[in-house]
Amino acid sequence: MSHPTTPEVIERRDVSLMRLDPQALIAKAIESGSGIDTMERLVALAKDVREVQAREAWYEAMAVFQARCPAIKKTASAKIHTAKASYSYRFAPLDEITSVIQPVMGPLGLSVSWRSRIEPAQVVVSCRVSHTLGHHEESGDIAMPVMKGDGTGANDAQRVGIALTYAKRYSLLGIIGMAPEDDQDADLRNSKPAGADPEREPGQAASDGATLVAAVEKKSGTAKNGKPWTRYLVMFEDARSGSTFDARLAQQARLLADAKAPTIPTLVQSGEYTNLEALTDPAAPSADDPGAASIIDEKQVKRFSAIAAGMKWTADQVHDLLTGYKYNSPKEITVTDYETIADALKLGYAAWRNKLAAKPEAGQGTLA
Repeated sequence: MSHPTTPEVIERRDVSLMRLDPQALIAKAIESGSGIDTMERLVALAKDVREVQAREAWYEAMAVFQARCPAIKKTASAKIHTAKASYSYRFAPLDEITSVIQPVMGPLGLSVSWRSRIEPAQVVVSCRVSHTLGHHEESGDIAMPVMKGDGTGANDAQRVGIALTYAKRYSLLGIIGMAPEDDQDADLRNSKPAGADPEREPGQAASDGATLVAAVEKKSGTAKNGKPWTRYLVMFEDARSGSTFDARLAQQARLLADAKAPTIPTLVQSGEYTNLEALTDPAAPSADDPGAASIIDEKQVKRFSAIAAGMKWTADQVHDLLTGYKYNSPKEITVTDYETIADALKLGYAAWRNKLAAKPEAGQGTLA
């Protein structure tokens, strides 16, 4: 015969567990000489209650933290130098993020820690936010490549340290659900007198949105209709990020990260999500530019080759594409045609041929 209080009570996982006092029930069971089966169920119940209480306390503390935490400011800047121009971006350093959040987290019983591992070409970091009652949540793994030959003069150990710092920063911002803001006070302090720089308003970044790809994270799952999905989260060094389901766009982002080449991301807000729609080369003039008919530079040729290699185009397939535009080599491509041909490369050879067969004007003028 089952005990009248154990089967139904133990199976519950709702808020009613919060109102139970397992210790009092255990003490009463001991006094009444209950059997081992009842005692085991009461001990399991006590564990369930503690877990529910800890989880509720964690979420309540995080809600209070997000309401009380001051804005995290982008107080540091970095510059990217290319053959044609220089770009800059603003970001919030890890030490300043922690100095803002820890005074708020501590009194709420929250603490931050990281788990990390170092692999041959990357570091992988996960951030954990724990509550004193025992519950914790994690950001999930954030992979960050260890850059080689980045021109900074850093040795191998220092480059690993740089990658770890970046990964810690992104994972921390992800788990606490906050994004850095531009430091308007700093913009005003650093702004030039009127007329000093007519092309840029005070506080406007010189890059006009150009930044570096910091990491690309792949996530997979299954939709409610049973169909599998794969989403890519592209993170940038200025703390922006965007999601895409386009594997080609994700591959382009990885190539840009490997080459440490600046890009201008097109990010579109859709409800609570930020979608990544395109990555544009900031050094490529537009078709309206007076120099648009000029030949592409060496950096653009390298980018062309990187995209072709990433999408697994053979030399014959690349030649097939180029001859349709009356080119024999990537070094002959004009700026006017460059982005169109690059877009064709991103499709992959088979997809480009299929698209061309369906609608010739979408690919090139003639087939070789």
